Amino acid sequence: MSSFENCRQVVKEVVLRHSVHIPAEIQSRNIAAFSYFYDRALDANIISKDDSKNLAKVQSFIDAAVRACDPILSDEAPFLCVDLTFIVSLLVDGYGLRPEKQLNLYKRINGHEASWALGVAYSIVEDR
Repeated sequence: MSSFENCRQVVKEVVLRHSVHIPAEIQSRNIAAFSYFYDRALDANIISKDDSKNLAKVQSFIDAAVRACDPILSDEAPFLCVDLTFIVSLLVDGYGLRPEKQLNLYKRINGHEASWALGVAYSIVEDR
């Protein structure tokens, strides 16, 4: 079993134990993710600071977590494996998102730093 799979199993148990609320419309809505998700995507080279759209699929986080958890491929950011694995587990095991689901990642909105907790609210307002 790979380091990612080992880490994922531990994290998945924690995520499932906390009974993440899954909004009924989550599969059909645009998903906006802020702060922590954006920062980890940047750290893992999923997105670039120069990219104005900052779109990423859940699969991109899965692929990045596998790389970050491989001790041969990654030794620069020791916590990136755990952070990315948590994100993957939350998105897939917690919210039930499919790997092909696209996420909109944001650090700032209209020049103001955004908290990750605003993600759902922003998505609902944006879709109206």
